[in-house]
Amino acid sequence: MTNDPNERGESIALPGVSLSEFDAAVKVLTKLRDEAKYTIMLTRIGAVRTVGAPEDFWQAFSQGANRETDRQAIGKILSEIRNFCQLRVFFPKADQAVEFLTDRLYSDTFEKLDEPNKTTFRDQLIQKLELALGLLPTGYKERQRRLETATGACLDDLDAELVKERRDEYQGVKVDQPFLRLRFRYTAAADELSCLWIGPWGGPKTRPSKSFELECDEVDIDVLMFRLAEAKKMLLSAVEQSEVGTGTGE
Repeated sequence: MTNDPNERGESIALPGVSLSEFDAAVKVLTKLRDEAKYTIMLTRIGAVRTVGAPEDFWQAFSQGANRETDRQAIGKILSEIRNFCQLRVFFPKADQAVEFLTDRLYSDTFEKLDEPNKTTFRDQLIQKLELALGLLPTGYKERQRRLETATGACLDDLDAELVKERRDEYQGVKVDQPFLRLRFRYTAAADELSCLWIGPWGGPKTRPSKSFELECDEVDIDVLMFRLAEAKKMLLSAVEQSEVGTGTGE
């Protein structure tokens, strides 16, 4: 019995995450995003990032699948979703993204298929791309234009380092109360831009970024959260007024 899917008249399985798993994962991320537990971020260097606690995604995905999913598999699923989201941001049309996938990333698999199976293969890729598009924020194109024209620093991410003890030998002081050191990562206007994607589909998984640090305790964090909440209200109000003024809020 032949193992060639063309001779058996079957469609070959899509490399990477299965379409059903991809669909389920996008639905989980959409739910977590609506619950403010995850967000999808487009950075100035052109990368799409899923920002949230992987533990939350793992628990929600495992619950939906009625089985505990391997944590390594969770990382693979999130990585593929990011890659497909990034393709939808980079290529204006889905057909262009499909052509890139079939000509480059999946070329070895694609070339072995007959025409009916090639059509099925393309259809599956389009479905993944459409699912990824639905996950992107509605204003991602506006964000992309803003980032491309920015002349100031743009946020990449925020790291937190817990410090439990500090010894200042110069002044002879010891600090026992834990505090945080926050590292704000950013891209400056003069930095090299237009990285197509980061990770297994090209380029390094991470790239150096500029940063500055702030030391914070509970009071500082409360101030930051309050000021950011007020700033977000101000921004959302301005966006709403802008949409009403242009007729897009209907």
